[in-house]
Amino acid sequence: MKIPDDVLQQIVARADILSIIGNYTTLTEKGGRYWGLCPFHTEKTPSFSVQPDKGFFYCFGCHKGGSIFTFLMEVEKLSFVEAVETLGRQVGVEVSRGPGDSGEETRRHEALLELFRRVTGSFHYLFTKTQAGGAALAYLTGRGISRETIDAFQIGYAPADPFWLEGFLKKHGYSGDFLASSGLLRSGKTGRNWAFFSHRVIFPIFSAKGDIIAFGGRILEGDGPKYLNSSESPVFKKGTNLYGFFQAKDAIRREKTAIIVEGYMDVIALHQAGLKTAVAPLGTAFTADQARFLRRFADKLIFFFDGDAAGRKAALRSAEICEAFEFTLYAAALPSDKDPADFVQENRVEELQNLLKCPKTIIEYLLENYFEGASSAGSVLQAIFPYIRSIVSAVRREEALTRLAREFDEIDISVIRADFRRFMDGNRKKEIETSESEKKQSSMSMTPELLLIIASIDNKDDFSYIRSRLSLDDFTQAESRDVFITLEDMYRGESGKGDDFPKDAAEGKGTFLRESGNWNRDALVEGIENKTLREFIIEKLYSGELSENRKKMIQDAIHGIRRRNFEKKQRDVERSLRRLAPGNNGNEALIAELLEEKMYLDGELEKLRKMGNE
Repeated sequence: MKIPDDVLQQIVARADILSIIGNYTTLTEKGGRYWGLCPFHTEKTPSFSVQPDKGFFYCFGCHKGGSIFTFLMEVEKLSFVEAVETLGRQVGVEVSRGPGDSGEETRRHEALLELFRRVTGSFHYLFTKTQAGGAALAYLTGRGISRETIDAFQIGYAPADPFWLEGFLKKHGYSGDFLASSGLLRSGKTGRNWAFFSHRVIFPIFSAKGDIIAFGGRILEGDGPKYLNSSESPVFKKGTNLYGFFQAKDAIRREKTAIIVEGYMDVIALHQAGLKTAVAPLGTAFTADQARFLRRFADKLIFFFDGDAAGRKAALRSAEICEAFEFTLYAAALPSDKDPADFVQENRVEELQNLLKCPKTIIEYLLENYFEGASSAGSVLQAIFPYIRSIVSAVRREEALTRLAREFDEIDISVIRADFRRFMDGNRKKEIETSESEKKQSSMSMTPELLLIIASIDNKDDFSYIRSRLSLDDFTQAESRDVFITLEDMYRGESGKGDDFPKDAAEGKGTFLRESGNWNRDALVEGIENKTLREFIIEKLYSGELSENRKKMIQDAIHGIRRRNFEKKQRDVERSLRRLAPGNNGNEALIAELLEEKMYLDGELEKLRKMGNE
């Protein structure tokens, strides 16, 4: 989807960056900037700042920064287009497509969401209003789930007839091709399309914004998996979304706490019991993306899994993931052979609430559960050491080791520390190699090439000037070359000169930027795939380093690059002459050619030296 530049400018002009970012963190004016705690990482001293006159934010702690569009993309996990559309709705600017853009992808995205919304309504109606859905409704109400909760989660029923859905939707104008690609149908051997869900209780899966993006289904009878989930699609990623988050969002924000359970019915039963912060992963183990997403809303997580070996393992693995995001972690175990819905069904809601009212710290939970049936102290330590290793804080790590020592009266803490050091040493070499690799990737300093790239991103006229004096071949840094290709592609596209740009050079570069459709600084920055480079450029743009003596800095950088390249060519020519001169051996013509090139290079370098002295 191409967004016209004038639309982006209208949105930026109308949007109050302080008001929008102020919804996520409290900002206080100091020294011409507004400061607050960073919404992207945990900190006690504000390092997050906003400059409303520039329309930029930047965190000096985690180095995230950019425009108001960047902020929404990061905080709400939106694409650039989604961020523009969201902000456009807020400030009353219609986000229309630019000329020549079919908008096919956007329309398909919207059509899928509309289809899922309509199907959800139909499933919910069948579930609550028809005889066909009676057995499914009886199953849920028999488990103590109220109509209010059923409506809140829009629970539905998919009929037993596997051909009903396709016929129903075709009657409402949907084409067979679109339905076949929606994930709601699957091809049968007879050539007819079967419903992916049939004779199942349907649990619609909501995005954080409230759009229905997928479905889960529980079988009522017959063969097949107990639970079935939609496949991933352009609007649905299992490892990112959480079931129940849309319904739990306000409570999680208010209480700064989320309860992590295993499945759909667990979430619904806890909400029914008044525990409104419950969410669940979607047919996968809890992931780092889900933890990162929750960290924007919650400081504390409570794992509430089955009390069996699988539940213990899930709690341990989830805890290791979440420590990286510095949550305060707790856990509670369900009694054997019980799930939350059993408590609701048996009118033991208060007992369920009490289980979660005073959960154990995660280390207490792990010790208590891993001691049971352990063959030796060593097996317990080896089971829990991976979690302790994941603890970011050295103080909290030492507290965990001390707590372990208390559990083993006969083992001195020095022995436990020694065992833990040996455990850590087993991974140390790999850690060092990874650290060195990351250090190389993250170390970046200003060079003439990067200065020109940053100036170009900030101002199209500067790029026009730079490209008239330098070509792609003049750039030697891989990062600079990649961005130059994207900028050149954009420039020629806007100027209608795209056909003569080398396709092999542009292959794969600037896709995001071409989608944004215009020379827009925010889109250009967001289109840089190299995270380290992107953050470096944002930092320099935010610092205002190019504000003073900008023209001279650009000219000096161009002269520096040309001088460097001429000097390299000069050395290559001189090296070739030294190889050829001793015996000559009939190489007079080549020597003459090299001498002529050397004279040219000497002349160009002399010109650059004179320019530098002016």
